[in-house]
Order: sequence, then structure tokens, then C-alpha cells
Amino acid sequence: MIIKTNRNQYYSDCGIEQKNYEGRFGLHSLKLVLKYIDLYLEQDLKLAELAQQINFSRSYLCYRFKQTTGISLHQYIIRQRVYRAKGLLESSSMSLSEIALCCGFYNHSHLTRAFKRLLGVSPSAFRVRMTNTMPAPEGDWSYTVDSTTIAF
Repeated sequence: MIIKTNRNQYYSDCGIEQKNYEGRFGLHSLKLVLKYIDLYLEQDLKLAELAQQINFSRSYLCYRFKQTTGISLHQYIIRQRVYRAKGLLESSSMSLSEIALCCGFYNHSHLTRAFKRLLGVSPSAFRVRMTNTMPAPEGDWSYTVDSTTIAF
């Protein structure tokens, strides 16, 4: 029996498409992980718990998640927490500390660092922009200056 070190090469030698090999961490496994993250986003998510949900090792889960999605599992979780915080900033009057805890951040400054890194603006500045934004006027509010159209 010959042991192949490269599984992809082994499967292609056998006439099996690489997609069949990748099926072990396929759409079903990815959906389970994403659903688990979404359900428990406000809690301290442990990598071991995520891996246990789909019966993978922690390292294999991280490797396959990044290979499948293009970002690391940690980056995905932080991104989802920031987007949830963004939604709460837009729709509620909760304090930043309350929002941070509701979204799984350790504290207000942890939220602020992640929010600013991802969206380029602090949560408080984002909230100020949201409250000072006026709805767009109806009709055509544009004019042309030096063949450049400026729309409002």
C-alpha cells in the first residue's frame, strides 16, 4: 500500500474531484458553525466549543474555515460583532458599554478598537453621524459645474 502525503494529489490520481475531498468541511459544516456563532455571539465563544459542534479539531476547523471563507474564524467573529453593534447603534439608544456587552465585546474600548479598525470610525462618531443625517430630498437635486454633475 502506498501512502500519499498530499491528499489532493491522491484524490485527483484516483479520478475524484477535489470538491469531494473538501466536502468534509462543506456547506453543512460551515452553516452549523455560522449558526452557532450567530446564536452565541454575545458570549465568550471558545474555539473548542465551535470545533466540538462539528466534530473537528480546533486547528482543522480554523484551517478549513479560512480556506473556505478567505478570513480567519476570529476575524469573522469580530466582524459579526461589529456589524451587530452597528445595527444597535442605528436602532437603539443603548449606551456604548451596553452595546459592547450585548455584542460579545469585553468592554467599551474593545468595541471601539474593533469598530474603528473595521469601519474606519469610532462607534460614538458613527452614532453622531446617524443622528445628524437627514433623509435625501425628493426630486432631482443635481447641477453641473464644469461638466461634472453634482447630486444631492
